[in-house]
Amino acid sequence: MSFRISKNGNDFIYNAVNLQGIPLDKNVSNPEINQILKYNGTGWVNATGFSATGIHYSDYVYWNTATNSWTAESDNRIHIGSRAGRQNQANLTVAVGSDAGLINQGGSTVAVGSSAGSINQGGSTVAVGRSAGSINQGGSTVAVGSNAGSINQGGSTVAVGSNAGSFVQGDSSVAVGFNAGDQFQGGYSIAIGYKAGETNQHPNSIILNANTGPLNSSSGSAFYVNPIRNDNATGYNLCYEPTTSEIVYNTSKTFVIQHPEYESKYLVHACLEGPEAGVYYRGEGCTITKNNIHYTTITLPSYVSKLATELNVITTPVLTNIENEIPILATTSIYMNTFKVVSNKPTKFNWLVMGKRKSIQVEVEKSEVVLKGDGPYKYI
Repeated sequence: MSFRISKNGNDFIYNAVNLQGIPLDKNVSNPEINQILKYNGTGWVNATGFSATGIHYSDYVYWNTATNSWTAESDNRIHIGSRAGRQNQANLTVAVGSDAGLINQGGSTVAVGSSAGSINQGGSTVAVGRSAGSINQGGSTVAVGSNAGSINQGGSTVAVGSNAGSFVQGDSSVAVGFNAGDQFQGGYSIAIGYKAGETNQHPNSIILNANTGPLNSSSGSAFYVNPIRNDNATGYNLCYEPTTSEIVYNTSKTFVIQHPEYESKYLVHACLEGPEAGVYYRGEGCTITKNNIHYTTITLPSYVSKLATELNVITTPVLTNIENEIPILATTSIYMNTFKVVSNKPTKFNWLVMGKRKSIQVEVEKSEVVLKGDGPYKYI
C-alpha cells in the first residue's frame, strides 16, 4: 500500500490523501480515534457495521469467521489461515496454516503448517510442517517436518524429519531423520538417521543408522550404530570404560568381564597378536583299538577348509594315572576337514588346530603406505 502525504496549511500536520493511488473520501479528511476505512468501489470511506473500540497502538483488525464480525487483535498473537488460532490462543504466539494452533495454543509458541500444533500445543514450543506437534505437544519441544511429534510428543524433546517422534515420543528424547523414533520412543533416548529406533526404542539408548533398513534397540542404556566398516587389515579396537562412560582406542585389545568370584572386581583379558589373521579350533578325544591299531578320527566344522589354510595340529596326551609306558601320539594331515590321531595304546588326549585366515603385510616402508588413526593408535 502506498501513501501520498501533503502538508495541511502552515501547521506541521500531515494527512493521508491517497491509499494505493485511490483518493480518500472528503468525509475522512479529518480522521478520528478508532476510525477504520473501507473501499466502496470508488474510494476510501468510513467503515460501518462493526465495532473496533478499545484497540491500541500497533493493534490490528481482522474479520473473525467464528463470530462473523470485525475483531480488534493485539499484535502479540498472529493467526493466518482457516481456523488458525481459533480458540484460546495464548499471547506471544504465531499460528499459520489451516487449523494451526486451533485449540489451546500455549504461550510463546509457533505453529506453521496445516494442523500444526492444532490441539493443546504446549508452551515455548515450535511446530513446523503438516500435522507437526498436532495433538498434545509437550512444553519446550521442537517438531519440524510432516507429522513430526504429531501425537503426544513428550516435554523437552526434539523431532526433526518426516514422521520423526510421530507417536508418543518420550520426554527429553531426540529423533532426527525419516521415521526416526517414529513410535513409542523411550525417554532420554537419541535416534539419528533413516528409521533409527523406528519402533519401541528403549529408554536411555542411542541409535545411529545410515543403512537402508530400520535399526532398533534390543535393550536400554545401550549404544547401537550401523554400518561399521570391516577392516581386515591390522588395526585396533574400541573399548568402553564403564566408570567414565568413555569410548577409547586400545592397542592391546583388552576387554573387561565380571570377575566370576568377586562381585567387586572385574577381569581384564587381552587378545593374542601375531603376524597373520589366525583361527583356532580345539577339543578332546580318545584313541580306540581297531585291528590292533589305536586311533580315532577328528572332524572339524564343514566350513573350515573354505575359511582357513595352512592348518596344523597339536595333541597332548592326558594321563589317567602314573603309567609305566608314556603314551605317544601322532597325527595325519588335515584333509577335507578331518584328521586321524594314532597312539601306541588307547589314550585320552586334547587337540588344537591352528590356521591362517588371511595374510597381512607385516614389515612395510613408511614411504609406501598411508598411516591412519590419531595419537599413538595408528594403523594402515
